Amino acid sequence: MDPVSFAYGLGALQGLVLAIILLLIRSGHRTANVIMSVLVIVIALRVLQKLLVHSDYWVDAPALAFTLYPTIFAWGPLLYLYAHTLVGGSLRRAHAVHFLPMVAYFAYLNSGYWQLTRDQQIDLVNYVWSTRTDSAMAARLSEFFPATWTPFIEFHLHSLLFIVQMGVYCVWVIKLLHQHNTRLQRHYSSVDHMNLRWLRTLVHAVLIFLGLLLIFYLIPAIAYDNVDFGSTQTNIQNLFLVVVIYGIGIAAIFQPVILRGIHLGDGQPTSSSDLKVALHRRSFSKDDALSEEVHDQSQQQEKYSRSGLSMEDAQRFHVCLMDIMQKERLYLKNDLTLTDLADAAGLSTHQVSQVINSQMNQNFFSFVNSYRIQYAKSLLAAPKTRDTPIVELAFEVGFQSKSAFYEAFKRVTEMTPTQYKKSVSE
Repeated sequence: MDPVSFAYGLGALQGLVLAIILLLIRSGHRTANVIMSVLVIVIALRVLQKLLVHSDYWVDAPALAFTLYPTIFAWGPLLYLYAHTLVGGSLRRAHAVHFLPMVAYFAYLNSGYWQLTRDQQIDLVNYVWSTRTDSAMAARLSEFFPATWTPFIEFHLHSLLFIVQMGVYCVWVIKLLHQHNTRLQRHYSSVDHMNLRWLRTLVHAVLIFLGLLLIFYLIPAIAYDNVDFGSTQTNIQNLFLVVVIYGIGIAAIFQPVILRGIHLGDGQPTSSSDLKVALHRRSFSKDDALSEEVHDQSQQQEKYSRSGLSMEDAQRFHVCLMDIMQKERLYLKNDLTLTDLADAAGLSTHQVSQVINSQMNQNFFSFVNSYRIQYAKSLLAAPKTRDTPIVELAFEVGFQSKSAFYEAFKRVTEMTPTQYKKSVSE
């Protein structure tokens, strides 16, 4: 067995093993893991198809040559539904519409193909997976292959559609994760283990790869119509995307439970005792604050009257929350939640959230971490604590990692803790 066949065979086998692990693993993300296992299986079938093409198997069984081709159009929908269920969404029958392109493409490919004779199928398969430089073969094929196949064969339409579809779903996933992170920041002061940053990073990698595939592979293939499907470059391109998606599947196995105590909507969390979280890299954002400018007095009064909270009560609760944060220093609790603060203030989570949003122009996440940064600044400026190691300082003010502290501190002060310490000591 040559190295390429070995790589494809190993990839297909690893996909099967990974899918089984995802199905058997005990996790709070049971539905999400099932969807991911299906995605991994579909990808494994694609890798298997590459192996069969590389080994010329379809010459012996041409009738099934294009049965696995349409499965690439299930990658995007399955990735999106995985992210959708991972953040707490539920599956509905309406989601089946995402797979219509795959079904339509299957019918498009095979309806005319299965009507050909076996010899015609073999000729067509040999041409599709060749460098397509044999003009005599092309002329012979034009006499019998379905006319609707011209875009598929000559212009690589299926590859273009896959890149566009996968790109759209990747953008949807990124948007979904952004919305999820926004919801988390309404309830938690530290969200690193819940914000699915790993998934966003891998999806960005897929988008970059799709762009490179379009620029350096598909456009030249359409322009020059001379692509060697067995070349090393082509094999590397195929394997790279598979590795990225497999990476998502492997990361899914180690993803901690993040759904307990938070809902997709604006409802309040029901529990936080089982969540072990670290600070998100984004602390208080000046842009977020500017985007939530205080409305005029009449607009605020109308808003509070609709919610049952008067302007006077909102202002009083505002003072109460600031007093509690300063006196009890709740921000030092690295897993402080909206529920914790509401309990300490004797208010409902809805009241606390509304006051923080409307009176302070912040969400809960930025509200708590602004106190942490201010406390860190005082420690960095004080002679007794100025030489404290940064990692110790980060833990002392409520962060759970040095890197998170650095990122949050720089976002608020526009300088690193070291630079700030130097500036106040001069």
